Amino acid sequence: MGKPISENHAIDVASFIVVFERPFEPSIIGSLSGLHERLKKDYPTFSLTNTMEVSITGSEVNQKVGVTSGGILQNLLPDGRPNWTLRVEGNAIVVSCTEYKRWEDISFKALEHIKAAIAFVNDDNNAISSLIHQIVDRFVTDNKDEYKISQVFNTESPYLTKQALKAGKFWHVFQGWFEEKDDYGAKLLNVLNLSTAENPANTTITTTIDHAAHLRFLSPKAIKEFDDEFIRKAFDELHECNKTIIKQLLTNDQLNTIGLK
Repeated sequence: MGKPISENHAIDVASFIVVFERPFEPSIIGSLSGLHERLKKDYPTFSLTNTMEVSITGSEVNQKVGVTSGGILQNLLPDGRPNWTLRVEGNAIVVSCTEYKRWEDISFKALEHIKAAIAFVNDDNNAISSLIHQIVDRFVTDNKDEYKISQVFNTESPYLTKQALKAGKFWHVFQGWFEEKDDYGAKLLNVLNLSTAENPANTTITTTIDHAAHLRFLSPKAIKEFDDEFIRKAFDELHECNKTIIKQLLTNDQLNTIGLK
């Protein structure tokens, strides 16, 4: 049987993302150490991130190596893996948690950090275009020779294709759809990525459910509109959206195991 990666849930990583209209100004990126000072207790580790920029003019290719594009704050486990990460990079703020416990606890912490980062990058000329909540769930089948899609998924789920149901051990379904969210002046884009993969180090198969709910505002919103109540309400709703989809994907046994039945 496919087992959730945790005893009480299958969540490998939960991410909270705020997307702005434009990339952050270099002055903001260059001062991210100030954000680290504010959040050092929760994120002891800080580093800047670099990218390579390439431009083509006629027959000439110009490269800028090591262009500072953002910063990453991390809280690391003893083995070096991050359990909390905060990125400010490009045009987005991303808070990710890999030590998921209860929604109330991790969402409170994540949103406090999101709000601190929003306040830090505050720019009246750079509005927020979308909020994204992404959850990656994983299930592991101990013996690949015993894999069946029905160990994890309800075979009547509307999110599975006929081909996936008969493909055997390895398959991949990628899909997306929109919903109207008039109360937010937005459209909700659901992006759902379902797949299986063999783990090279052993004989197990991992099933992955990667769901991202994008709340896309029809007109970008100024930072001042994102008070505590608005941010909490929006991410709570995106979380409920994820739960609804998971309930339509998994078998009753799996739903019981992860506490959604």
